[in-house]
Amino acid sequence: ALGLLADAQDIPFYTLDNRIYEVQGMVLVIRDFVKALYDLYPEIAQKNNAENMAAAMQFMNDICTYDPMYINSGELIISYLMFTKNRLEDIRDSLRI
Repeated sequence: ALGLLADAQDIPFYTLDNRIYEVQGMVLVIRDFVKALYDLYPEIAQKNNAENMAAAMQFMNDICTYDPMYINSGELIISYLMFTKNRLEDIRDSLRI
């Protein structure tokens, strides 16, 4: 998803819009998959991951509901993707301990 939005400022708006919609499709699937894992495996929540999970879900929801017709920039979506990635990595790291 991040690769699709690389060099967003150099992409024509119509191409950027299409790429943002592609990223939204990816995040829809990832969001539902991560939520299912979190619900099916309570040991993830038992590692004090509620705050990270809530934040990751909020960022993914923000990506999924973003309308590129209003704001024509991939930078916001890139930051949401990075925030989501960081929160999910924190959850992953807590499971390794």
